[in-house]
Amino acid sequence: MVVRTIPELSSFVESGMSIFTLQAVSFAETGKLILNAGQPTTRMILAELPPRHMASAAEEPAMEPFQRVQRDATTAMEQRGTLLAQSAEYFQNVFGGRTPTLHEKLSWIEERVRESASWITYRNNIYLVVIEMTSPLIHACIRRHDRRPCTDWNHMQQIKSELIGPEHEAVELFPAESRLINTTNEYHLWAHPKSGFRFPFGFSWNRFVMNQTPSQTGSMLEVAGG
Repeated sequence: MVVRTIPELSSFVESGMSIFTLQAVSFAETGKLILNAGQPTTRMILAELPPRHMASAAEEPAMEPFQRVQRDATTAMEQRGTLLAQSAEYFQNVFGGRTPTLHEKLSWIEERVRESASWITYRNNIYLVVIEMTSPLIHACIRRHDRRPCTDWNHMQQIKSELIGPEHEAVELFPAESRLINTTNEYHLWAHPKSGFRFPFGFSWNRFVMNQTPSQTGSMLEVAGG
């Protein structure tokens, strides 16, 4: 059995009425994390379920470094063509439920093209990423070339670190239904522009990354007090 131990982590588990101080985190070959807590005596057994994308990891190519895409007149023309090809329903949503005139539609498209002149675009073998330096947060729009859903969280973390910064923090917003926009498999991150800034939520303990995937195929969380 291979066991990895981490020094005591304070306030790692907090659930409503109780705060446990962990004395050790052990990872055995079975794929179970055994968390031994202090007072009260508590044992937590965690078994991670490999993400669905990992089942076909052999089919997914490794993510290559990003290259910046240079913007030119052709880029602007392609953007105009893409926007002009949108459906009437698309423009009705933009114009508050009414159908715009051709002049209104063309004016709106030109405004979007001017706005996008400041965007920074990157691409690699899997993703296209557009960075918009909005205020107060940096906006990153991410999509795959094959338009499939982005299911690998580690890819999102790598994109954030490579294109915005390893010590920048970013969040993904799950909006109210009343302002939900979901027309394609695009994903959006909003990052604070200052390196070292920390959002007032999330884990506060030091970096802890498991580089091995548990061999166990089930998912279990067991909390037993004694």
